Amino acid sequence: MHKKIFTTKYTLFLVSLLLVSWAIGYILIPTKNQPAGSDVNAKIDAALQYNLNGNYIESVKILYPLAEKEIPRAQLYLGVAYYHGHGVNRDYDKAKALFFKLQNTNYEPSIVNTYLNLLGSL
Repeated sequence: MHKKIFTTKYTLFLVSLLLVSWAIGYILIPTKNQPAGSDVNAKIDAALQYNLNGNYIESVKILYPLAEKEIPRAQLYLGVAYYHGHGVNRDYDKAKALFFKLQNTNYEPSIVNTYLNLLGSL
């Protein structure tokens, strides 16, 4: 019998904890690849606002081209979108590919590694 490692409640707790820790770190530490207040960060912030309002498709429309340009922050949120199926069809393989790419750049390792662990437990 296969025992489930992560319960839904535990997974939601971990994801919430990581998002809060990321938000605190983002406020205190500017993104390494873009200067604070750059056009790219403004676009990603707009995508996150769409996401918070439940307009996932508009969020992905912004994130996808930025992720293709190898912008780590956009890749992270696009990976999260693929994981949850927000604005795109749920695709664990695409999420995993983005998270592995980010893991190799050491971008936000705690968030990336947590999602990789969640994907590994499926």
